[in-house]
Amino acid sequence: MQAYYKFEPDHRLCVYRISGAITATGLLTLFRSARTDAGWRDNYRFLTILENASLAHMDTHAINELMSGMRTEDLAPRERQQAAIVSNDELSKGLLAFWVAASARQLGTQEKVFATESDARAWLAAEVEAIALPAADFND
Repeated sequence: MQAYYKFEPDHRLCVYRISGAITATGLLTLFRSARTDAGWRDNYRFLTILENASLAHMDTHAINELMSGMRTEDLAPRERQQAAIVSNDELSKGLLAFWVAASARQLGTQEKVFATESDARAWLAAEVEAIALPAADFND
């Protein structure tokens, strides 16, 4: 697995770019490196870009192992964060759908899979730019 991360503080993003054979151990190492980096901020959202990546070593057991490791090592988000995953590999879509559903329950993240980086960035930017409306007072 080849991987690196980059922080984009202006966009409140931690961007992971991953290629090769993905493993739970490799992902934990990557997430640990980012989380312990001096540039890390707890309010970062996540953009994971899979480029020529193989999920052949990741089954549902490995995904649960990854989530367990993230919780144990405190690598999961500390508050409900948005995370976008970019993958245009049709064979990976089912496993990524499992990840999205399981991570919502186990890690508390709101995740979505995209075919393009531009679509993923647009979704993450919309989350940032959303304007909170005041609660309506229905007692009037």
